[in-house]
Amino acid sequence: MRFREILQAELARRCAKNERYSLRAFARALGIDHSTLSQIIRGRRSASPAAIRRLGPKLGLSAERIEVLASQERSRASDPEERALLDASRVLTERHHLAILELARLGDFRPDSRWLGRVLGLSTDTVNVAIARLARLHLIELAGSTWRVVDTGAVVSTVLRHASLEPGSPAPPVAAQEEEKSMESPVMQFQILSKAPEGVAAFYSRAFGWRVRQDNALGYRAVETGSSKGIGGGIWPAPPEGHSAVQLMVEMSDVAGGVARVQAAGGRVIMPPQVLPDGDTLAIVADPEGLTIGLFRPRPTA
Repeated sequence: MRFREILQAELARRCAKNERYSLRAFARALGIDHSTLSQIIRGRRSASPAAIRRLGPKLGLSAERIEVLASQERSRASDPEERALLDASRVLTERHHLAILELARLGDFRPDSRWLGRVLGLSTDTVNVAIARLARLHLIELAGSTWRVVDTGAVVSTVLRHASLEPGSPAPPVAAQEEEKSMESPVMQFQILSKAPEGVAAFYSRAFGWRVRQDNALGYRAVETGSSKGIGGGIWPAPPEGHSAVQLMVEMSDVAGGVARVQAAGGRVIMPPQVLPDGDTLAIVADPEGLTIGLFRPRPTA
């Protein structure tokens, strides 16, 4: 496992034990800034060998394993494909990169970092880093006093899928991408978290005629709503420290990408993507009101 995945797994474990546990609490426990931890967990930045050596003991890792992880991250830092993935993630999640591309298409555009900084309210250093990142991804070409936009921000999605971007790679139309996104995120089922699952199961059975199958060893009850137009779901016992709630389960072909879109839209991550014992991939996110949503990808079938 990568160090980032170890952090994800540990955060997921703590969230499973305590529904109110948060990324901020995890950061406090590790003694690291929560925004830095968030970027590492989401793959927006790499953990430095020094950070791995500092955080590893707090995660219960042995000295030998810490050194192996630090060596791996040092190797990945020089990997062009890894760099492309990190660059693409920053472009997608930090709006000023796309704003620079938009400005570069205007007739009054000035290929000047200080001018861009004034227009966007950014420091010159931040603009220079963004320009270098866009150039590495071949989204913009720098030729003396001329900056030419090579492609739109839509091509960055291709970078995330293919790990590197070849100059001139064709990008699918933005409209087609948006349609694909909407088509690949259906609500497949619902979950009811209940303090009194037996009574709740009886209520829905009597009120709506839903078929509730007997709970299994984990206390889960599968629910069939009895119509081809509807969706099924389940009833889970809420943890002692939790509360009753209804949660939608959204199927996605790319759970990590779905999490990134949720964050960009103003939501937050409760549990980063995890591969479950049955092979499904699951992440738990929350909307701006705090309502939780499950994002999942069924396990690959042979």
